Amino acid sequence: MLTATLRGRAGALVVTRAAGHGFLVRLPRRLDPGAVLDLRAVYPKGTGSFAARLDVPPPAAPPKPLLRAGGDRLAMARGSYCWHTPPLGLCVDARPPTTAHALTVGRDGVVRGDLRLAADVIGASIVGRPPDLRVRRTGRSRRRFAIRLPTYPDDRLVLRLFVRYPEGDASFGARLRVG
Repeated sequence: MLTATLRGRAGALVVTRAAGHGFLVRLPRRLDPGAVLDLRAVYPKGTGSFAARLDVPPPAAPPKPLLRAGGDRLAMARGSYCWHTPPLGLCVDARPPTTAHALTVGRDGVVRGDLRLAADVIGASIVGRPPDLRVRRTGRSRRRFAIRLPTYPDDRLVLRLFVRYPEGDASFGARLRVG
């Protein structure tokens, strides 16, 4: 059970259970500067109290990587991520990411990418295929990479990336058309 109040304001806020294990708190349309949300959670083995200032902007999300093949470019779709920009952190759960459009990859099967931010780990896979494609860093860059796709019988694929940054981690996806 979760109860929510605004510090200095009488009465509880409406709290509803969200899909999965989360909750939604309905905030008033207008908040005083410096408003603080107080939460009290009751767990099977105890309780917990939490507070958050509501006038601090949420941390930015990880940038969407840019893929290139031949002369074409495509920004990947962003999926679930956890991101920390002091003093705040944010975790977002999303459906598996896929772009609306496909990037056309030449018969050489090489896809180049720019994460647009330095990363510690890059993992790549094709949906429905054996995991773990080899990701090659480009030079000494911690943000540029290349992937050579194996030959697949079909020409429409979905590339998935999992990236770990110093600020957090994220998943990305993009449709590819080999031809």
